[in-house]
Amino acid sequence: MGLECNGDASAPALAASTASNSGPPEKRRLERNLRAAAVISRVREAERRMEAGERELGFYLLELQRRKLYRSAGCSTFNQFIRLKTGMHPHKAADLVRAAKALESLPSLDEAFAKGQLFWSAVRAITSVATPQTDADWVRYALGKRVDEIERRVAACCAFPPRGRGR
Repeated sequence: MGLECNGDASAPALAASTASNSGPPEKRRLERNLRAAAVISRVREAERRMEAGERELGFYLLELQRRKLYRSAGCSTFNQFIRLKTGMHPHKAADLVRAAKALESLPSLDEAFAKGQLFWSAVRAITSVATPQTDADWVRYALGKRVDEIERRVAACCAFPPRGRGR
């Protein structure tokens, strides 16, 4: 069949049972011809659900990776689990795990996201440069900024080595 992680016939059955245990995707009522304000509100609500889902997914992927829980699905590595048991690209999974790991030591950033003060894409970008010492500074900087402004600032931080470390 080609989907087995460990080469035995029980792995596909496990994958099928896992998929059915999670149930169908959440069904949302979609309405046409709403007023502009309602459509704009629905866009932000849907985006927020998607962002919260990515944060949650990163948290659980990190848990799966750290505890080697992919083995209970018959896979020998985390990447094998991602490739064979999920619909996501391994780079996406790695980015979510990286961000989740970083957020463990960035409580101000995690809280700002949880409160809806920052977009997930901004949080994800900031996690690549923030430290526990700069966590609150990054949140203060990011509040009220557009995501592209934050991403440019993050890119500028990474463009050159810090002063005093030579080139």
